[in-house]
Amino acid sequence: DAGATRVALGTAALDGDLLAELVAQYGERIEVALDRRGDAVALAGWLTDAPQTPAQWARRAAEAGVRSLLVTDIRRDGMLAGANGALVAQTRADAGDVPLAITIAGGVTSVDDVRALVRAGADGAVIGRSLYDGRITLPDALAAAAEEATLC
Repeated sequence: DAGATRVALGTAALDGDLLAELVAQYGERIEVALDRRGDAVALAGWLTDAPQTPAQWARRAAEAGVRSLLVTDIRRDGMLAGANGALVAQTRADAGDVPLAITIAGGVTSVDDVRALVRAGADGAVIGRSLYDGRITLPDALAAAAEEATLC
């Protein structure tokens, strides 16, 4: 009601029937955050790894009706090490035939990273630390994304 278009839920939402209930009530406003440590899904504040693979988690979210994933490469998060564009294609493959909007987080350092993520097919990017540190501005990131999208 306050104007949010999407709410990102942690992987705890995939336990039980909670996610399906929320998607039934709020539809595409529900996004699942998938925190990845390589080929593992990190849980509990990144302290443990799930027994399921990222592909299993992505498919489960998609089967519950989720149409948007926030995928964080936790090995790059806050490190300003460059974005992992390969996660876009990997996540799409993990989800199977379900069309998903994919936002990538972790390592986005520059507008060049934003451009690379657009070329990789990402629908969004989290620019947390780089924005905070003044390495990138929101207007510059949005302009780079829009410019790159017209070229793709």
